[in-house]
Amino acid sequence: MDFIAHVWTWAALAIVVLGMAAYRYLLVRHEDSTLDIMENNTVAAHQSKVFKRADAVEHWGKILTLVVIVYGLGVAGAYLVHIWRLGQQIPH
Repeated sequence: MDFIAHVWTWAALAIVVLGMAAYRYLLVRHEDSTLDIMENNTVAAHQSKVFKRADAVEHWGKILTLVVIVYGLGVAGAYLVHIWRLGQQIPH
């Protein structure tokens, strides 16, 4: 079984997760999470738009993080089973 392709796929997915986390951070780093009642509507609308986008990125980031974890555990488990089976073979 060729594990290198699976490891590269896992690494690419992990990089995408890290990129999404960085993108979410860049979205909300200058935003104030509290909304003042006296602020004008344009500021409130902008904050609402930014936080909706950040929530969407966070939602997909959580799903993709779960995929990365499960895929990584699957690849690691398959590799361990492969190594175990190689150890069970009787040399000629």
